Amino acid sequence: MKTVVEELSPPRAAPSEPGDRVTLPSAVITVVIQNSGEDVFLLDTVGGEMFEVNPTAALIFSLCQRGATYEAAVRELAEVTGAEGQDALILEDVHATVKQLQDLGLCEP
Repeated sequence: MKTVVEELSPPRAAPSEPGDRVTLPSAVITVVIQNSGEDVFLLDTVGGEMFEVNPTAALIFSLCQRGATYEAAVRELAEVTGAEGQDALILEDVHATVKQLQDLGLCEP
């Protein structure tokens, strides 16, 4: 089992990220979200790999499944985490998490 993203990272200077209205990459359709108590996993139903994720990473994966934009992801994460007004930091974390999901083959490149 592999662990993806632990938590939203602490505040730091965020680079400007253009294209926040761009759609998140598509989630691989054979990957599903599984809950086991308080633990959340992404299960590749074809490859059989299981990845433990935190709720934030699971939400980002679910937004990829729904075809949300980066802008919508930032709004939803800000609301869920109570981090309104920290859009640049949240966007940076969304980009980093999506990159991890892509590197693990859970989202399309």
